[in-house]
Amino acid sequence: MMKQNPLIIGVGIIAGLAFLGAVHQESLIGMVLAISGFTLALFYYFYRQKDSLAQKPTLDNNKLTHYRSHGLSDHDINFFRQEMQKTTQSIHQIMTEVNQDRHLKMLFSRHNGIALLQNFCQALIQQPERLSDASTYIYKDLPDLRAELIHYHQIDSKTMSYYDCVIAKRQSKQRINQYLSDIAEAYNYFNRKESQNDQ
Repeated sequence: MMKQNPLIIGVGIIAGLAFLGAVHQESLIGMVLAISGFTLALFYYFYRQKDSLAQKPTLDNNKLTHYRSHGLSDHDINFFRQEMQKTTQSIHQIMTEVNQDRHLKMLFSRHNGIALLQNFCQALIQQPERLSDASTYIYKDLPDLRAELIHYHQIDSKTMSYYDCVIAKRQSKQRINQYLSDIAEAYNYFNRKESQNDQ
């Protein structure tokens, strides 16, 4: 929350300076304000760049050796790490959504849902060359699950009747349950395929 404050203030200042620069177009004040606005816009851009670079995990020699031992090129390693970073962020966002509602917590605990998502991710990190085997999990199941969790939270008894709200939440929970079952099945298939490859 604290990280957003300087950015919000910066955007507000840029907007204010741009407005003042537009009002005083032909004066020295307008020119100074326009230059100041441009400078702040550059500061904002580089601040965001620095922030996004700081979030990227470092690649130590052990991880590099691990990826190379599984046949990944430098390009493959970068791609894999980007996808895993997105996947990890999705899992954290899903955890946040789940923790907001006791019914969702119970539903996830029945499937051991959070552990399932994390274990699938860890299994993939152990075998990075099998990213394509987990493509349904990464590119369909996780986004669909997160979208349904967001939809569940948007169902509001203030905008619909109590009965309709209960029905809508029940249907949403059924879809979430199905997504978790699909992910469990995909994870089991991923592990079975590994066992077959080892034989």
